[in-house]
Amino acid sequence: MQRHPIGLGSLTRVRRLVSRVLVACSFVAVCAAVLPAPASAAGAPPQVAWREAAKLATMPIFEPTSLFGVSPTTPFVSVSPLITPPRCQFLFTSYAHASHQLSVSEVLNYRECGNLGDIKVVKRVRVGAAIASIYACGTCAKTVPVEMTWTAKGTYIILSWSKMTLNHVIDVARGMKLVPRPPTISPGTASGADQTSDASYVLAHNTYCPGYPSCALVFQQTTDGQGHPLIAVDLVDLVGTACEDFGVTYIFDGTTFLTSTNALQPKAGVWAGSRPVWVAGSGEFGVNYPVSSSSSGPCSDYGNLGVDTFIYKWNGAGMAVAYGQKPRAPAVLR
Repeated sequence: MQRHPIGLGSLTRVRRLVSRVLVACSFVAVCAAVLPAPASAAGAPPQVAWREAAKLATMPIFEPTSLFGVSPTTPFVSVSPLITPPRCQFLFTSYAHASHQLSVSEVLNYRECGNLGDIKVVKRVRVGAAIASIYACGTCAKTVPVEMTWTAKGTYIILSWSKMTLNHVIDVARGMKLVPRPPTISPGTASGADQTSDASYVLAHNTYCPGYPSCALVFQQTTDGQGHPLIAVDLVDLVGTACEDFGVTYIFDGTTFLTSTNALQPKAGVWAGSRPVWVAGSGEFGVNYPVSSSSSGPCSDYGNLGVDTFIYKWNGAGMAVAYGQKPRAPAVLR
């Protein structure tokens, strides 16, 4: 029997340390296969959620690419805490289909941030350049494998599962790939007459923003497919208070105002950190919304689970939700 820094006995501690990160699905809970989607949209593609999580994570993170039919149970990949640099940082997401469940956890500084549990190694396999250990409960009568761990580029990776075969889990592990960190999109200045006009519109409607009339703005531009510019202007900080640390994104057809995230679902505050809005494709903008563990927590918990991504697409007459789902309660977008 071996005592290991992150084992079966540690899962409860990890759940507590990430400050309600696992609001949608615990390591051992039965999860719904797919969250209900809005009538006109599906959840953002999983690779989008992983890419945006990579921007928030201090550690390198690894995405499963071979899942054998299981689907994400949340529309976001949880990263907590969101401080730089954190002593401990945890990533969590889960997948399910019917009774088949898979949890992916990744830990920064696991030797210090983990916890001891009684588990025993039942097998070791190679995963890339690493040797992964497969564990079973150390005190259970049956030695059924339930957890697999290894380290890649300094990140400690844990797969936990139920009702999946060990061979499938090993294949999932071997298919995990490093997620490239997306570029930072920071506030800047308007480029060209259209963006300058649009910025004036945004500022005229937000005279209370911090630093007015020089409030921080992010500009992104694509086309509607017919040669007309579509411009997104994000007001990074709407009010500038600790409990209202969010922004709003306005979208224009050239210099004509189309809509804003005040009117588009999910009608929530936009992430005030890096990459609030970006071009997702021709005629498409991606917007990140901060996910909080509950609606009743302190201001310090605002956005404490990472970001949920919605993608808006030009439909010939305006902007509509192409992808996006709200998180499962008690997690919220404020």
